[in-house]
Amino acid sequence: MQRIWAIVYLLFQNNYVRIGAVLGTAAGYWGYSWILGGDPILTPVVGAFLGWGIGVYWSEIFPALQAPRSRSKPRFHVHQGATGRCGGVNESGLGKYVAPTALGAAYALARMGLLLLFLPEQAALFDFNLLFLAGVLLGFTLRPVVKPIFWTRSVGTVVILLLLLGIGPTGKLLEGMVLGTPMDEVAQGLLLGEFGAALLVALVAPWLLPPAQRLLDWNRLGRRLRQGLLDRQRLLEMLWLGVAYVLLCLGTQALIQANWELSAWWTQLQNFLQLPPTSIEVKLVFLLLRGWLLLLVLLPVCLTLTRQPLELWIVLTSLLFVVAEFTPAFVYFQQVPPTLLFDQVSGGLIRQAIFAALIAWRWHLEPLSEEIPK
Repeated sequence: MQRIWAIVYLLFQNNYVRIGAVLGTAAGYWGYSWILGGDPILTPVVGAFLGWGIGVYWSEIFPALQAPRSRSKPRFHVHQGATGRCGGVNESGLGKYVAPTALGAAYALARMGLLLLFLPEQAALFDFNLLFLAGVLLGFTLRPVVKPIFWTRSVGTVVILLLLLGIGPTGKLLEGMVLGTPMDEVAQGLLLGEFGAALLVALVAPWLLPPAQRLLDWNRLGRRLRQGLLDRQRLLEMLWLGVAYVLLCLGTQALIQANWELSAWWTQLQNFLQLPPTSIEVKLVFLLLRGWLLLLVLLPVCLTLTRQPLELWIVLTSLLFVVAEFTPAFVYFQQVPPTLLFDQVSGGLIRQAIFAALIAWRWHLEPLSEEIPK
């Protein structure tokens, strides 16, 4: 019983999170009928997580506005832990689960709100529960990327936004240009919704998933980016890694069209390259731009996240796969046939896993020229 009360106290340390959770639960209970796909049980739970996250935000920002000198004293610890035998911090408690879930609630409400704003007729086709699950998955995927790197809040917000936009909607826009997908009003509304949700997630992620320290500011990040972009070997690696991504995209797409039969792979590849309305050259150029865009947005992470090759491969694979493939599959689950959805997710997993393995193989051993003080 004491452990249960301790967990409750850790999650609700001050009045900000208590009031936020209560108001979020009440808003979800009384307003679930106003949300398309709302549920009388799940919607109040989502509202509680969102209110808890807003309470964490205000518990950090409001005392800082009142007394800037006391900013070094945190008002709320999102992640609790105990020191192990080796001196490291072994995170425990429910904070590390509640924070990504609160991030998922913010993502779901942002996506549904923007859909109602830009595409009120199409919003009924989306399930709020699936949007929430997609947001939770996105929150747990960002956690191993955001927490280990000692970004300041402004740097973390910009880098996370570039990651989400480069891997997600902007990259998908380039892939749509490969197939000649028209940008009608529905496509533009969906794209604006993805941009808005990515912006909200990038704004709240540094607050809900704070690192142990905030030392990597714009000057340090700028020096490392200049070192990385001015390195001739790295530039050559970016060139051939972009070409490798083109080959992976063409190979997986041909396998999907051949129903995963290797005997028909070459024929389906030729048919895909000759599909109208875009020419072969245009397809290759847009896929190459897509690969280089992924490398550019992942470069700040690879220059600052120190991991062994296998660990870096797992982190990059989960980030690329969830943001680019799995989260859209959750969002558009009711609009895409199950067979086609399975083929897209399977092909995306193979493509992103191999691409992440190549990045981890080439970029994990680059030493940091500047040591971050403890």
